[in-house]
Amino acid sequence: MARQIVNLGSSPNKGDGDPLRVAFDKINDNFEELYAASSAGDFINTDVFGSVYSDDSTLIVDSVNGIFYGNLVGDVIGSVFADDSTIIIDSETGTIPGYVSVNELKNIVAQSTDFNDFKARISNL
Repeated sequence: MARQIVNLGSSPNKGDGDPLRVAFDKINDNFEELYAASSAGDFINTDVFGSVYSDDSTLIVDSVNGIFYGNLVGDVIGSVFADDSTIIIDSETGTIPGYVSVNELKNIVAQSTDFNDFKARISNL
């Protein structure tokens, strides 16, 4: 359904806009479509640019510094990028660039002969 616009009329109280029943029917139809989309999980289907704030104005994602503060409830589908297009989470590889996975760190520890060898291997990452 296309969005339905309530006709407000040419001026206040002139009487040439939608009657109340017609206006609220359009409003109900518009909200019904929004709620159906949100419950189907396709309500937000575009990229988010910039910082993200919670309802109480707490900063969750700082796009300037590329810092994430908090927890996500639900799934994030796709890669996450900072304002400067630096990749923060790579959905193709399932990694966070610049960070070493626990399994990779375990392998480095297992392969190291001593602490100096460990430090050399870590510095090559």
